[in-house]
Amino acid sequence: MCDHRDWQGPDNDWLGYGYQVSTPASGLQRTPHEVPKAQMVTEDEPGESYVEGILYTTEWFVEGAPVFIEGDIPAPWPESAKSDPPCHLRILADFMPLSVTIMGFADGDLDQETRLPSDEGSGGLRYECGRVGDRVCVHLNDDGFVEIYPIPAPLLELPNIAALITWPIHPSDMPNDSNNITPHFSQATWLFRFAER
Repeated sequence: MCDHRDWQGPDNDWLGYGYQVSTPASGLQRTPHEVPKAQMVTEDEPGESYVEGILYTTEWFVEGAPVFIEGDIPAPWPESAKSDPPCHLRILADFMPLSVTIMGFADGDLDQETRLPSDEGSGGLRYECGRVGDRVCVHLNDDGFVEIYPIPAPLLELPNIAALITWPIHPSDMPNDSNNITPHFSQATWLFRFAER
């Protein structure tokens, strides 16, 4: 049912496909006052359904005021959604992100105590894309929401999916920092869980 979202990378070699993203020089939108919600969208007969993600971490700046959420340990993966693999990711905002990292893990890739990846950089699959560059995956749908696609099917078939999304900060929302060491980005991570397939 997700044919229109199919991966079209060269030879389906998405792990080796070059990735580059650059910050737009102008036209930045104002940061929403709240971190938006994220959904994994599935397509079932006769229509569309979705699974809402749990906000796990965020570093969000609104009018110079940072909001930080550090994820709990063990990581609070939601209950398994009983559905087909998702087709794509939706952000309930029209605020276009700059870069997207989608990570998928089998249950065996997660440490039993922390519920985080067992070893840094091992296990699971990771895919990066963005608003511009060689891997464009950020789109606005007809309802004005951000949709992230294509996402490689092998990653979407894993039961534990984490999405880390980064937005540029509008100059008027930049924190006042005389040392000029504050980040120029807002970011958030959501967790999704599907039944093991």
